[in-house]
Amino acid sequence: MRLVRTAFRLIVPFALTTCLSGVIFGAHAAAVAETGGSDFVAIGIDPSQLHDSGNWQRNDIFRTPACQYDDHRVEADRQLNAMRLSGQKKLGTTLWFMNLQDARNCSGFVLNSNGGHLTDTVLNNLHHLLQTAASLGFDEVQLRFAPMGGNKPMGWAGWEQNVYAENWELIDSTISAVSGWHGPRVVYDLSAGLGGLHGPGCPECEPYAKQLWSDYLKKFSSRDSYGFSINVAPGRVRQELLDLQQAGGLPDEIGITTYHPAHPGIRLAAEEMRSVGVNLPILIQETPYNDTDMYRAIVNQAQQNGVEIRAIMQWPVMRDAGVHITESSTPAYPYGRTN
Repeated sequence: MRLVRTAFRLIVPFALTTCLSGVIFGAHAAAVAETGGSDFVAIGIDPSQLHDSGNWQRNDIFRTPACQYDDHRVEADRQLNAMRLSGQKKLGTTLWFMNLQDARNCSGFVLNSNGGHLTDTVLNNLHHLLQTAASLGFDEVQLRFAPMGGNKPMGWAGWEQNVYAENWELIDSTISAVSGWHGPRVVYDLSAGLGGLHGPGCPECEPYAKQLWSDYLKKFSSRDSYGFSINVAPGRVRQELLDLQQAGGLPDEIGITTYHPAHPGIRLAAEEMRSVGVNLPILIQETPYNDTDMYRAIVNQAQQNGVEIRAIMQWPVMRDAGVHITESSTPAYPYGRTN
């Protein structure tokens, strides 16, 4: 049964909630409410080959579940089964995409968005991945859209309506397809890492996020998406919430990425949520692999700041490794629920 959580809406002034936060929230701090899992982004990968950036776009080196699950199903299922046997209950997978200007399914880690939809091969792979997740007992899959290259609004000098339309059509068609399948709950990240990005470095990020969230809410439920995952930095949680609120309404939770135990971002997220009058549960969408120091830091800050971490997802990288992926599989998992 899907657990639906309701956000706490504060009805007292922010200055007062800051003073009373330990009273209002501290006694009921849930820390980590659900068991999470891993971002499953590659099948049988050799991380040493990824120091060469060109290898990221080679299909024989970077094999994604979305592009090559059926071609490498034995190894993929072995990895998934190991994750599940270790107690993990959720998995995420990132759908990096860009227009490859041809009919290929993918180029290494990047899926082809040509025509505004994923290819039938990719959709079949996603369908089979969700079926396997359900059969193994995973209770949730997070699908994370991530535009790359010219499809990524961070590189736009001005509004690119044709590119936006392609991105939205791909997201719309994929969610519509997934909605017709039986399986675990699916949660959507509409653009990985885009949450709260503003300013001269990305002048089109705000209109992109607002338009995409508005279009999403016209067809789908806010219960199934947290909007855009946030790489926690000062101002970004607050800005994400303001953008989503102005574009049609808030989701039931936020999704954040945090990698450093000294600054896991929970305090900052809590303060910025309360500055706009909410205290939403947090899904930690990315954090280092198998890191007990990080887990302790997350739990301590959640308790101290009176926020609920719904679940924690680990990325296949060791802390401070200096590369994006270091692990070929992710069975170890120290981030279980605390209540």
